[in-house]
Amino acid sequence: MIQAYRLYVLALAQTPEIGAMNRLRESTRQYAMSRWILASAYALTGRVDVANDLVKTTVAFDSYSDRSYDYTYGSSLRDKAMRLQALSLLKKTEEASVLVKEISATLSSDKWLSTQETAYALLGMSEFIGRYSTSDKMQFAYAGGGKKETINTDAHVWNSTLVKNGGETEKVEVNNTGRSTLFVQLITEGTPDQGEEEAYAKDVSVEVKYMEGSKPVDVSLLEQGTNFTAVVVVKNTTSRPMQTWY
Repeated sequence: MIQAYRLYVLALAQTPEIGAMNRLRESTRQYAMSRWILASAYALTGRVDVANDLVKTTVAFDSYSDRSYDYTYGSSLRDKAMRLQALSLLKKTEEASVLVKEISATLSSDKWLSTQETAYALLGMSEFIGRYSTSDKMQFAYAGGGKKETINTDAHVWNSTLVKNGGETEKVEVNNTGRSTLFVQLITEGTPDQGEEEAYAKDVSVEVKYMEGSKPVDVSLLEQGTNFTAVVVVKNTTSRPMQTWY
C-alpha cells in the first residue's frame, strides 16, 4: 500500500513511474486499497482504461473497524476518502455521490477524527467538488405528464408528482439550465399485472439453485412433501461495501 501511494504521489507530480506501476498491478500480493490508490495513479497519467479495470475487479471493504496508528494511519473513513478520489478521477459520479454523503455525514458529526482521516476526507471531498462544482441555486426545466415547468430555487432538494394513474409508458425530460451539478431521481410506483412481473436487481445479483443432495432439481416437478435445499448466492456488483443481515 505504501508503494502504491509512492507511485500515486509521483503521478500527481507528473513524473509517473509507469514500469513500477505495471509491476505492482501484476502483483498478486495486494490489498484492496492498494489497487484503489494505484487506480488513481493510472487515472492521473491518462490510463483511464487500466484504472477502470482495477476498480472493476476490486470490491471495496471497510479495512478498519477502528483507527490504526501504524505506518499508514488508516481508518474506514480514510479509505472511503481514497476511494472517493479514485471515483472522482474516473468520473463515476453515482458511486462517488454515495461516498460523498457518507463522508459528509461523518465530517458533520461530533465524532472525534484523527488528523490523518480529517485531512484525507477533505482531500477526497475537494476532488469531487472540484470536478462537480455547485452553486447555491438549482436551475432546470422539465417536461412530463403533460406538464412543463422551469425551476429556479435555493432549495437543495426539490420534488414534484408528475403523473398520476399513468399508462404503460411515460416520457420525462429534464434539462439542467444552471451551473450546479443536478442529480435526478425518478421514482415510480405500481403493481404489475399477475404473470407480468419482471425480476430486476440493482447493485446486487442473486442466483438461486435448488438441490436434492448434490444434484440440482426442478422444483416444479417435485412431489409435495419432498425435502430439498435452496442455495442462494448474493453478490455485490458495485465497488463499495455492503452490510448483510441474516
